[in-house]
Amino acid sequence: MRLPDLSSSMYVAWLRHIQSIHEPLECRNPDILVRHLLPLTQRLRTRWLGRKELTRLRAEPFYYYLVARTKYYDQVVNDAVLDGTRRIVMVGCGGDTRAYRFQHLLRSKGVKVLECDQQNAIHTKQQLSKRWKPSDYVGYLPIDLNDHAWPELAHWLEQRPVGKTLVGMEGVSPYVDENGIRQFFLFIA
Repeated sequence: MRLPDLSSSMYVAWLRHIQSIHEPLECRNPDILVRHLLPLTQRLRTRWLGRKELTRLRAEPFYYYLVARTKYYDQVVNDAVLDGTRRIVMVGCGGDTRAYRFQHLLRSKGVKVLECDQQNAIHTKQQLSKRWKPSDYVGYLPIDLNDHAWPELAHWLEQRPVGKTLVGMEGVSPYVDENGIRQFFLFIA
């Protein structure tokens, strides 16, 4: 399958993959499934990254921030589910596999997940994630936070089990205008 140009989310996915295979345990990214979102040629090249390229990447502040961010949001999801959250809405999740890495916990607690991203990103994610067989607990919805209205998301929220809902937005705010973020937060509230 030819992937659309999802430059930012695929760059982050690529960094997560590098971190999951080239870093020592304390700095390793736990997103071990992310490799499946990358083209085969990119996965193979990543396996053979040289010391010079790794040193360059490690010098970027975002590199280790990404590991910390992934671990932090993993813990947020884990704690929320253990605290009774019944549904999770993940916004901007194109290059993330949290819903599939936490599959056992989410299914065992009956948690429903809705992954949301821009249309090209979420369509690609839905196609690539079929290998994890998430059909009974994960749904997919294309949304653009700059649209200022999200009727399909409102419908999903009305149809799902009542209970605590966790809304996660990881790394999307730089791409959304201020009014769009404000409107989305008001909508979710």
